[in-house]
Amino acid sequence: MRHLVTNWWNDGLLSPLDTYAYLRVRFGLPNGPAMALRDQSVSNLVHWEYWLMAGTSLLMITGYSFQMKLAVAGDPGFDKNEWTALAKQLKKDIHQLGPALESMKSSFERWSLVVNPYFRITDVVRRRTRQLNRINLNAIHVPPRPVHRREAASRSHAMTKAMRAYGRAAELSLSIRMLAPVMGEAFVNLLLLTLLRPDLRRDKVVLNSRLREQIDVRVKMLHVHCLGFIRPLTDDSPEVAEFLGLMRDRNQQLHGSIQFDRKDLEEIYFDQKFIPLFKTERSMSEFALRSAIHQLEPDKAIAAVNVVDSFVRHALTCLQDQYCQAIEMFMRTEQLGYRPDVRMFGTVLPEPLAEAYFMQETDGSGDETAG
Repeated sequence: MRHLVTNWWNDGLLSPLDTYAYLRVRFGLPNGPAMALRDQSVSNLVHWEYWLMAGTSLLMITGYSFQMKLAVAGDPGFDKNEWTALAKQLKKDIHQLGPALESMKSSFERWSLVVNPYFRITDVVRRRTRQLNRINLNAIHVPPRPVHRREAASRSHAMTKAMRAYGRAAELSLSIRMLAPVMGEAFVNLLLLTLLRPDLRRDKVVLNSRLREQIDVRVKMLHVHCLGFIRPLTDDSPEVAEFLGLMRDRNQQLHGSIQFDRKDLEEIYFDQKFIPLFKTERSMSEFALRSAIHQLEPDKAIAAVNVVDSFVRHALTCLQDQYCQAIEMFMRTEQLGYRPDVRMFGTVLPEPLAEAYFMQETDGSGDETAG
């Protein structure tokens, strides 16, 4: 005799947390056969499963990585309304457990998902660097002045194209130069937050004071405040010295200071206040574009990123292997887990996420197809 299996996918009526805690209180550890196939990690399609006998029927409650499912075997099955009624009754039973349910939930580790600024900022910097490298900066130049009337239109088009290319390159260069120091500071804070000694981590005031110290102090005290360092980060290392120099220079960028004391600025002279005079023959538009291109400095934007990357690589060499591997994993993780009771960070989501979709055939047979 063919035993029919009918399924009900949780539509939000039941809390997976409350349901699992209820089952743990009532029946102990999960006992479904899928538990034998799990890895000791969160990278599983099935996280937990209970098989429970109800008379001659088998009730299967499964927690997938994407949704919870209730299924019954050895029973003619339930229609949608009956499944909803069953789920509502289960929800009522769950809440009736009261203190026992809360006690079970309090025994679970509670983690929060927090955004990793280093990952996000680095991702933006990498994408914008690639975009800047794709621009042919050698093509951004002032087109020659027209000699014949027919050349005027093409020169106007060339000037517009050059200004557009300059504008995009200037936007990317400025963005990269502004973000590179932020990327570096985000890495230093990532080290502090994830490797800070437990005695310092427990006190929120002390933790915040470490994060607010001057960047050079934070860098040079990492080996004192954090676990896992085999040697300090000092100015004796060119990677550290260049990075701290970059961080000092960022104030000029962040405060929008005008670089008026440069020796290579384009010059223009005036007589009687309003008569412009150039050292070489050029129009006003040529003068403005040449000056803008000259101060574009995309190489400095790329150099700033290289300084930060070199510092990061050097800092990783100052860590013991197990700590270095942990930090490299955190660097690749967009959302970190934070456990507030012990003020600890970790990775709680698998990369990539394991997920599937089960779709019911339209003929109503009850069969399911994974997709």
